Amino acid sequence: MISNNQRRLIIDLSRIRDDLPNKNKALLHQFHEEEVLLKLALKQVVETINPEYANRYDEFFVGFEGSFGSHNITPQTLNSNFLNKLVCVEGVVSRCNLVRSKLVKSVFMSQTTGQTIAVRSPVNPKMKEDWELQYGLCEYKDVQQITIREAYQNTPPGRATYQVKTGITKLVTKQFK
Repeated sequence: MISNNQRRLIIDLSRIRDDLPNKNKALLHQFHEEEVLLKLALKQVVETINPEYANRYDEFFVGFEGSFGSHNITPQTLNSNFLNKLVCVEGVVSRCNLVRSKLVKSVFMSQTTGQTIAVRSPVNPKMKEDWELQYGLCEYKDVQQITIREAYQNTPPGRATYQVKTGITKLVTKQFK
């Protein structure tokens, strides 16, 4: 990952299933909590290996490949039971919107004092008129919406294909064109 100048570590679920079966079950069923812990551990490992590279980025990411077992689904089998769980949705990307920037952190500067404040909300705080938004200092994240359609060969005869819209953010947006 570091030698390729990337910020995402791809983890093979098959190796985790063989070496740490309890961790594999936790990843699939309690993904949000496990993802936070994995990202923190990855940041610490990168800081240990290459502190200069770790200081260059605020955040590192994890991705997963391999066999997802019963969590390998199609748009037709996707339902609310999979909320907050790690899933692999198999299908064809049929629609891909443009990548847009979403405001994450606003930075305002006072025209009279030169003082700046950062607000982690896209809403303009109620301030006096002398506060001005500094667009170049604000933080943005890339967001994109894609539509995943069930592959025609997987659709039961006589039925229309199912589709699901999903929002993707940050580094993954550069994968779809």
